[in-house]
Amino acid sequence: MLTHDFSPFISWIILESSPFIIHALYDDKNSRKFSFLIYSPISWLIFHLSTYVEYRALFGSMKDIIMKREATWGVWTRTGCGIKLNEDTAK
Repeated sequence: MLTHDFSPFISWIILESSPFIIHALYDDKNSRKFSFLIYSPISWLIFHLSTYVEYRALFGSMKDIIMKREATWGVWTRTGCGIKLNEDTAK
């Protein structure tokens, strides 16, 4: 990105999407649907986003181990949906 040369990135997209496209083109024509071609870039994106999330969690855990911090759970503030229940039904 610093050199503004995006050819490796474009090559990587082509390399990752090619199995989906080849499968879609050479599949049985009676069962082939055009929507499968739309899924190939989307699945590529979701796969790499989930990999990013996993690595970020891994490195965050390693950092906590090195800093000798105790693992804690995140706290979510829960709010109601505006319906007030009777005390009898809330038990």
